[in-house]
Amino acid sequence: MKDVTIIVPVNLIDENTQGLFDAALESVAAANGKDTPVIVVGPKDVLDKLKAPEDFTAIRYAENEVEGLPAQVNAAVSVCDTKWFSVLEYDDTYTDIWFRNVDAYITKAPTDTIFIPLTEVYNYGEQLALGFVNQAPWASSFSEKMGYFDKDILLNFSEVNLTGAIINREDYLEVGGLKESMKLFYWYEFLLRTAEKNKTIFVVPKVGYHHFLNRPNSFSGDGVKAFSQDEIDWWYSLAQSEYLFKKDRKKTYQKK
Repeated sequence: MKDVTIIVPVNLIDENTQGLFDAALESVAAANGKDTPVIVVGPKDVLDKLKAPEDFTAIRYAENEVEGLPAQVNAAVSVCDTKWFSVLEYDDTYTDIWFRNVDAYITKAPTDTIFIPLTEVYNYGEQLALGFVNQAPWASSFSEKMGYFDKDILLNFSEVNLTGAIINREDYLEVGGLKESMKLFYWYEFLLRTAEKNKTIFVVPKVGYHHFLNRPNSFSGDGVKAFSQDEIDWWYSLAQSEYLFKKDRKKTYQKK
């Protein structure tokens, strides 16, 4: 697939980071070639220690000291110069067929804003898949238009993950990007906002991404565990109201 940039946020360096990062980039090479543009984004002290394969011909770095995946993604998108981008967590991988499949669907629906993969979820350190994410639009009980997320589906189904998705950069910026104050459900809130703006969100009916849960020190591995159930419920409720506002209103958790 041409005209796509892979954004790889890296939040810290530990004993596993380099190996996981290498595996993530190997999946890019296998799926779309070593000439695929890649932006690695993170704090300067992390980027200084990270080593990228020399045979990747279009890799560059974006320094960003603001914590959180939304801030890292926004920083990378601001310097991205391709029509499409995709976020790859450094401890996840693409499937070999993903970009080839998306390319075929883009040819048929070039005005769609987001192409989301069926994501196969694994527990970190285990080979057995736990299940899938993003499949709701292909269930007749959820969707009137098979394969497409709309606001009605999203208001009743919040289990979505946009890492691995192919996103139109101009539409992302028009909608307002990820809200950096959202500690949880930031992808969900962004999708609600995108649907509210009548942008087209399609789930490609192929497994395109492998997401690993419960890895210590990852962006998502410790995320939910660090919050109480009351906080999780509060952020979910906030996402279902804040999508009506394009700008990040910088809400903070208010204990009941």
